[in-house]
Amino acid sequence: MVVAGIDVGSRTTKVVLLAEDRIVSYSIVDGGIDLKDSCERALGEALTKANLSAKDVGHVAVTGADKETIPFADEEIKESAATTRGAIWLFPSARTVIDIGAEGSKAIGCSDAGAVVDFARNEKCAAGAGAFVEAMARALEIELEEVGPLSLQAQHEIQLNATCVIFAESEVVSLIHAGTTKADIARGLHDAIATRTVSMVRRIGARADVVLIGGLAKNIGMVDSVQRQLKSNVLLPPEPQIVTALGAALLAAGNHRRSTGDHAPATTEIVEHSPAGPSLIVVSKGPPVEKVAAPTEYWRWKEYNWKAPGNHWREARNLTAGVDVGSVSSQAVVLGDGELLAYSSVRTGSASRDSARKAMEVALDGIGIAVEDFHFIVGTGYGRVHVPFAQKTVTEISCHARGANYLGGPSIRTILDMGGQDCKAIRCDERGKVTTFIMNDKCAAGTGRGMEVMADLLQVPIDQLGPLSLSIVRDPPTVSSTCVVFARSEALTLLRQGWSKAEVLAAYCDAMARRVVVLLQRVGVEKELTITGGIAKNTGVVQRVEKALGVNAREIKPDPQIAGAVGAALFARDFFARSGKAS
Repeated sequence: MVVAGIDVGSRTTKVVLLAEDRIVSYSIVDGGIDLKDSCERALGEALTKANLSAKDVGHVAVTGADKETIPFADEEIKESAATTRGAIWLFPSARTVIDIGAEGSKAIGCSDAGAVVDFARNEKCAAGAGAFVEAMARALEIELEEVGPLSLQAQHEIQLNATCVIFAESEVVSLIHAGTTKADIARGLHDAIATRTVSMVRRIGARADVVLIGGLAKNIGMVDSVQRQLKSNVLLPPEPQIVTALGAALLAAGNHRRSTGDHAPATTEIVEHSPAGPSLIVVSKGPPVEKVAAPTEYWRWKEYNWKAPGNHWREARNLTAGVDVGSVSSQAVVLGDGELLAYSSVRTGSASRDSARKAMEVALDGIGIAVEDFHFIVGTGYGRVHVPFAQKTVTEISCHARGANYLGGPSIRTILDMGGQDCKAIRCDERGKVTTFIMNDKCAAGTGRGMEVMADLLQVPIDQLGPLSLSIVRDPPTVSSTCVVFARSEALTLLRQGWSKAEVLAAYCDAMARRVVVLLQRVGVEKELTITGGIAKNTGVVQRVEKALGVNAREIKPDPQIAGAVGAALFARDFFARSGKAS
């Protein structure tokens, strides 16, 4: 009889087919909102590889997230029990299992018989999970598969201080801007995950031998970091992502034999051991499965530029520019005698210098100005010290206040800057000079990165999130999770419970608004209020902030994302005037 074990993970669904305790086939597919569909796809793929059909499967067991929602499963298996069963089957000497998944990690202690005796889970932040590496690969602008090998080339040991995935992404951007090599950063991020992982293992009192499973077990940099911090080697399955599905199938097969009175001994020649570890015996792989096309990146804002009609720049007595190299996007602004002549917004890459150059090139496209024509240029933002053509730098807080005062008018007193990876509440005077400010420093759930995660999850273009969130009659309860990555998991659960995309977005926009309102209240809201940064374009968040505060935010025109660069260009005008070169 063929038994199927299904493991429903946060990102992927795994299936293992067993026949007489021999692995017949296995599959790993991307999960989604519809768990039943992902399970059916995974099972279908495994059956195709083994040249079997659904009628050949006599028993189906399921484990993992929301396992009770899979209607065609005959049995539900506890995840921790399935994990230890699969690990013990592969490595009879194993007594501790480390499972590092996409959005969570856990350490499990087991007895000689494979029973769970202790358990610890990372349940506060996803910084100790695979999502951490995904975020870092994006910040480093390399493929996910390259991060592990790259970390082994590190020459220096660095320490990532951030405990939040998104704040760590910001920290990586800052390290890149400071000239730290990508290899050193890659090792630092693996060491950060390993520190959290080994801490869990020590909480349960680790016993040898230790097995490492989950997606990150395929990352050689991660394995190296865990082994260095454990000060011992770990056992690695040949396919570490299917261990829990394998355990579910093994437990289900045993339960089925007991229920039917079939006590035939398990096959012993299942695992071939070698110095490199075990190798799974797969009876048939069947025809190749076609690769799925790369998914659409719904989270990306479009790059754009604007220029004033005519050639007013030729008449300008002082031509200044500001370049704001942010963590996610970069803007360049051109002013002629203090008037807006051109601006651009482009995506920030892994090199600040290149991002600054690109922003300036896009802003100057078609207006006949070269960098050499400017009287003064100021850099701001995360990468301000690496704007190659800037004569001075000014902090983004000062630049956003100055730019908001210029674009919104001198009555502006409070600025909420909602960027890609941080959020700041700023108070200023009538000249746009900062009087006080505060920024979020614990979690990035109130930043643009959170909305990017929702855009990709819901497959809704990021510029449509706000309007969609306002399309419902009444807001549902807010999401409770404060972590961007855990909020993604919570949103998935809500969708599986029947919530519409609009309801999920409304709940998340409301949660974001509540967080930034607390920030504003701490700094003290003084009228008038305006909002800058990318999230200022999200009407769903803006309207909920206005409702919570009981005020209407002054709209920044022509574009709230250029406020920092505008402020930098204004400071450049001041510096040029003070230089004595202005006529």
